[in-house]
Amino acid sequence: MQKSDDGVGLIYRTTEDATPPAPQPDGDDSNGDARDVDEFSKAVVEKLRDVNAQITKLRAEVARIERERKLRNEVMAERSSRVAELQRQNAATRAELERQALDRRLEEFLREHSARVERLEMKLGIALNLLDAAGIDWPRGAP
Repeated sequence: MQKSDDGVGLIYRTTEDATPPAPQPDGDDSNGDARDVDEFSKAVVEKLRDVNAQITKLRAEVARIERERKLRNEVMAERSSRVAELQRQNAATRAELERQALDRRLEEFLREHSARVERLEMKLGIALNLLDAAGIDWPRGAP
């Protein structure tokens, strides 16, 4: 602080700036610019290397995923064809079982029919024997 020389008693305050003054160019600044460009170029090249490394990793990951997808699709195709084959076999087996069941029912029907015919023949034979015993002569067919 300073007192005024005019005798009035005013006090002037002065402040100082804490920031350092800007550097003054020495006259030949081309070497500094070249260094800045060289450092920037090195930084860009390093960044590009990092990006290329990431791209290479991503490409490898994409290739791995594609291989897995291809393998999954092949497995699904194999399983689908196996399922279709099993369905065909199942349908053929079911048809065979239905045919066998139908054959069993037909055989049962024929056995029952034969048994009925035999019972009828037996009853007719008994009836004819009774008629013969009673002396009744029934025609026995064409002469």
